[in-house]
Order: sequence, then structure tokens, then C-alpha cells
Amino acid sequence: MDKISRLLGLSASLLIAGCSGTINEYLVLAQRGDVDEVREAVLMIGSLLVQKEQEGYAFDDGDAEAVKYLQAVARDHSDQICRMRAVSALRRLLEVDSSDIFIAAVQDDRWGVRLEAAKALAERPSPEASPILAERLKSEARDEVRIDIIKALANVGDRRALRALLEIILFDPGGKYQGNRLRAYDAIRAISGKTFPLEDTEAWRDYYRSEFPESPDEGSG
Repeated sequence: MDKISRLLGLSASLLIAGCSGTINEYLVLAQRGDVDEVREAVLMIGSLLVQKEQEGYAFDDGDAEAVKYLQAVARDHSDQICRMRAVSALRRLLEVDSSDIFIAAVQDDRWGVRLEAAKALAERPSPEASPILAERLKSEARDEVRIDIIKALANVGDRRALRALLEIILFDPGGKYQGNRLRAYDAIRAISGKTFPLEDTEAWRDYYRSEFPESPDEGSG
């Protein structure tokens, strides 16, 4: 938490100098350390920054430090609600690049944080996220999160995403991805340009082998 404390101290001094007093008040509230107050502060700081962005105002130095505070909370805070709210706020800040935060958060040990991160990566696809998303898909236990991971992979649309999506329809002996097959199939067709029917497993298997000859012909999930 030392990094968060340092950012709070810097944020407070900058915001007192010229940023919104309301954001400043919530940063001071967060600095007290009570988890309920931090939760409220993260929620309100995010909402105020989103509102300012949506109204077309340029962020000043104080706002930029408030964004860094949200990023630090999303990455390091011990409370899952704080992390989830911070990721949600960053997800709604369209002019701020928090891709590295989302990529880290999609590997969080709490599914609510992973869900917010997966939604962010689906809405703002990042090629750097593709291998992480593909690996996360193999171990993700929550179907809600899998849905947005698949959306994110579909929107990235690179070869790593294609391979992961093909493996959903080809290698799923336990039926883990049964509810996601049609979504994966639509994405595969869009990426590959192939139009084999979903049920034509042999055609898709041949295509998989031709595209990824180095891959073992076995399931990933």
C-alpha cells in the first residue's frame, strides 16, 4: 500500500492547487484508510472523472493523479470491492489507456474483478491481452466471465485468439463451454472467413491442424 499512499499524498497536493474540490475531498477520505471510506471514495472519484470526460473537459494534473490513484487501487488494494470499483471506473474512462491494468485484473483471484476487466478488454481490445485471455479462458470457472473473455478474444481477432476459440468448439469433452459454442463459432467465422457448419467438426479440425500444425490435437479445457 506504500505506492497508493504516495500517490494519495501527491494527488492531494495537486488537487488542492487547482482540481475539483470534490475529488480532493474524496481523496482525503480515502487516505484515512477505513475500507468503507475507500470504497466510497473510489466510486465517487471514478464517477466524477467519468462525468468530466463525458462533458468534454480536459484532465488537469490533479485529475491525472486521481487516475493514477484508481490504477494503483485496481492493481494493489487488498479489498476486492475497491479493486472492482477501480477497474469499473477505469473501464468507463475512454480517453485513459489502462490496458495493463485490465490485463492484470483479468487474472485476479476474485471473479468480480475479473469480470470488470474482461468487460473492459472486450470493449477496448488489446493485442497484448490475447495470450493472457487465452490462458485465462482455460481455467475460468465463472460462465459470466468466460462470456466476456470470448468477446474480448473475438474483438482482438489475432491468431492466438483464433486458436483459443477453435479449441472451444473442438476440444470440450466435459461440456464446460457448451453455453459459449455459438458465440465462439460466430467469432471464428468472422476471423477466419470460413463458413463450415458448427456441427462439421472434421472440417474445423482439419482447418485447425492446417493453421496450427505445431499444436497437439487435444483439448485445452
